[in-house]
Amino acid sequence: MKTTFYLLLYFFIFSNILLSQDQPSGNAMAWYEIGTEQEIDDNVVNLKPNAVYFQFNTEEKAKNLESLGFGWIEDNPENHFVAYLINTSDSTFSSKLQDGSLLMIQEAMNEKEEWVPIEYWVKSGCGNSYRTLNLKPGQQVMIPIKKYQGSFKTKIRLKLQTGKEVFFSQTFEGAIELTQFNKETESVGGILYRGPANYLDEWP
Repeated sequence: MKTTFYLLLYFFIFSNILLSQDQPSGNAMAWYEIGTEQEIDDNVVNLKPNAVYFQFNTEEKAKNLESLGFGWIEDNPENHFVAYLINTSDSTFSSKLQDGSLLMIQEAMNEKEEWVPIEYWVKSGCGNSYRTLNLKPGQQVMIPIKKYQGSFKTKIRLKLQTGKEVFFSQTFEGAIELTQFNKETESVGGILYRGPANYLDEWP
């Protein structure tokens, strides 16, 4: 029974993600699985004192994910780069997870220099989907980030909903198509993931 549940979960996560990626006329469905929490490696990340922050290594490919504790994302995925969520503060940073993914989307700056989502989130209808990341002081966690292509060069940031508050990353340079600013207006249907597009301003 448990094996069947995970097979269904795998199928619906990736069928929805692949479908959204094949439709560049609007927002894409987001998914940001994390690896295993590790001690901060200052050979990999730049240290900032007393902070919780993202670091983007946009030229580093996400690879060997199976050995890093990833269960859903395919190993060595194409069109992804690496980000790290890092905690150098003296407190544990907690953030809700849905089926191993942070509740997170990308936003991009439009032609009017306004921040607009280019991705959306869909809630799971299964209560067992949810747990919490507790990133302790001195720990980091790796996150593969989708890298979009397009004719419009702009700044992009991550919008993370921890379950209690919204947390924004610093920006990175990217390129998208202007049509990706079109919001998803129809509810997503599925056994596990269903409901309206969620832009993570609030979380029940």
